Amino acid sequence: MRSDYFLQMGETISCDDISNVNCNGFEKALHKFPYAHFRRAFINGESEGIEFDLEPETVQYPVADIKKTERLSIEFPKNKHIQPRVYALRKDFPTELSHLNLTFANRPRSLCLFEQNYSEVVLTLTPERLLLRIFNWLNRAIIGKLHLEDQPLEPFLLTQNTVIIDDTFFSEDHLHDILAAKSLSKDGNILKLQAVQLDKQLPAELCFIGLPILTKPWHSRVIKHTPNSILELHDIIAENDCGDILGELIAKTRVLIFKKENKQSLNCKWLILLRLPKTRKPGGQIESTEDWAFMINDTIGDLGCKLGVLGKENGSYAWLIESQEPTKLDEVSLDVCKVNHKLNRKLAQKLSGIKTKKTPSIVAIGGGAIGSQVIMNLSRQGFGYWQIIDYDNLLPHNTARHALLSVHVGHNKAEAIAYEVNEILNEKNAAKAIDKSVFDMGENNPLFKGVDDADLVFDFSASKAVLYYLSNADFKAKALSFFMLMNGKYLVSLCEDNERKIRLSDLELQLNVASLCNRKIAALFIDTNNSGVRYGGACSDISTILSQDVVSIYSGIVSAVIKRNFPSKEPSIDVWKLTNSLNCQRVRIPIYDVVVYKSGGWNIRISKFAIKQLKLFREEKLPNETGGVLVGAFDVFTKTIYINLVLKAPADSKEWPTSYIRGVVGLKEEMEKINSYTGGCLSYVGEWHSHPKGCRVEPSGDDLKALDWLHENMAEEGLPAVMCIKGDNELLNFLIR
Repeated sequence: MRSDYFLQMGETISCDDISNVNCNGFEKALHKFPYAHFRRAFINGESEGIEFDLEPETVQYPVADIKKTERLSIEFPKNKHIQPRVYALRKDFPTELSHLNLTFANRPRSLCLFEQNYSEVVLTLTPERLLLRIFNWLNRAIIGKLHLEDQPLEPFLLTQNTVIIDDTFFSEDHLHDILAAKSLSKDGNILKLQAVQLDKQLPAELCFIGLPILTKPWHSRVIKHTPNSILELHDIIAENDCGDILGELIAKTRVLIFKKENKQSLNCKWLILLRLPKTRKPGGQIESTEDWAFMINDTIGDLGCKLGVLGKENGSYAWLIESQEPTKLDEVSLDVCKVNHKLNRKLAQKLSGIKTKKTPSIVAIGGGAIGSQVIMNLSRQGFGYWQIIDYDNLLPHNTARHALLSVHVGHNKAEAIAYEVNEILNEKNAAKAIDKSVFDMGENNPLFKGVDDADLVFDFSASKAVLYYLSNADFKAKALSFFMLMNGKYLVSLCEDNERKIRLSDLELQLNVASLCNRKIAALFIDTNNSGVRYGGACSDISTILSQDVVSIYSGIVSAVIKRNFPSKEPSIDVWKLTNSLNCQRVRIPIYDVVVYKSGGWNIRISKFAIKQLKLFREEKLPNETGGVLVGAFDVFTKTIYINLVLKAPADSKEWPTSYIRGVVGLKEEMEKINSYTGGCLSYVGEWHSHPKGCRVEPSGDDLKALDWLHENMAEEGLPAVMCIKGDNELLNFLIR
């Protein structure tokens, strides 16, 4: 085809100059795929990319204009957490297709490959799988199956701006109303409408300026009746020689008018705060204080005129050179208010029965339903100095089971929760917020400083990606993760030990193993009712069906677990099950230490439960060799292999004193069951076999041939070949290729 038939991205570079690991891996994957053809590598700003041709599976009557060969490019950003972009370079590539990202005019069309959040996908995404996903996207486009039946129709236009309205705005009740818009978010893209009657003035908030006055100590009841005017209040205080209210008002009025930036405050009103120290007898020690507040019903400016210190002309106030006698002060009415002191940390802890010498510093990731309620629960008890991380904004449907009220709709969740915590405890720094995703934060930003200074790290995100991210981060504070499963039927608590020898990812996978053999949690990861409620028009706008009472019960449990685990040094895994009779049953899961090996550029984390199985299965078959399958998980992003379960040799295996051939009978069915019962968390990792007594665990020639065969098969998915050799006592040898 003509060169002007295609758009071209970036500046061509040699494959040897590719520095991006993901880009390099994709280039190698292209050469293994029979329907792909490498064309060139390029650099575009800080991104590196590959241009290539794909030959999709054609049909006789295609629904979309997808050619037999399509030219595409893929760009990998420098930040590995950012999703790569795939572009169709043909200038006349069809624009009517669904699942295309918006791009500027005269730019290549961008393929929408992931319905899930990319941070979740990347955990298991290899270059080979990414290439296969692009290939399948084209295949589905050809037959018109890009958009799934259970997804809503694509919106007419895409925008990030949001307007929040009341459904009654469309009724006749509001035909004669003005709908006033109010910006709720920092960036101004979320607006809320409120109705104001056409014949009414737009509401203006009343504003008071506080004037605190500390009187002299007194030994009897000063206020014998409620004062009705500012003059009466002044006389009551003055006659007991406790203070000069009018003098204080004149002095403060002078301060306001002679500061230009405060002149507007003359249209506000005074809120007089009186603190009255009390003694048991004249001249005695102060035993307590009594506080009262008085709202003055004149503006500060008008009261200044009546005090004889201000003049008013054409709506403006000025300070009089010569003061005049006060007038009409008996007409300046006031309202008496009882003062109720704000909660503080010391009082909150006392009311909650918390006795602790240290209040922990906490980093909390996720301000969703359970996270927000746990943070508020503990804050009301004076527990914790908080750093809350969440990039999400509160939307109307969230308030069905969120600690925040609708007044915060449109605002960032972390900022709103932090605001409420600070207000509750009457502290400026009881809680701080970071309006970011945990994946967008580098080593020099507040998250890592907060974690370094923290005593505890909480994961409320219900995200496997976040859990694994925290597991692989080297901070000192122990981490805890809390999440619900089966639409709230189960609550899971994972708690690391103080030295973080066992990480959250280890605990999660050990929980998966436990679900296979503990009948009390056998259905933990089998969600038979995973339907949700759509709250918007986008593909991912689905919310789980989960009632607030369940969230409330579990958030109370989590709060108690946190307080109990703060001084604890040991790891724990707990599962709570809410029964139909509203009983909450706790299941404590045994925990096994983890041993770490390194091989072939990978970290292998194997539980001692799996090691115990290897030893047992070997001893059962001695003097013959035996073997089987390793079960666990891959984290390709951090190059970590988890081994948590070992399967013994299938029934048709061949076992001799000096050799072993693994059989296949029942193995596929068993692996499918394991994968299904653990929600896809546990899967095939590799092979293991034993060596006879007294033999080393070095691989034989046959072992290396078997490893080569395994490598060829695993490479199809871009995964490493894993082989474990079990010898005497605790001897293990891992071969990774």
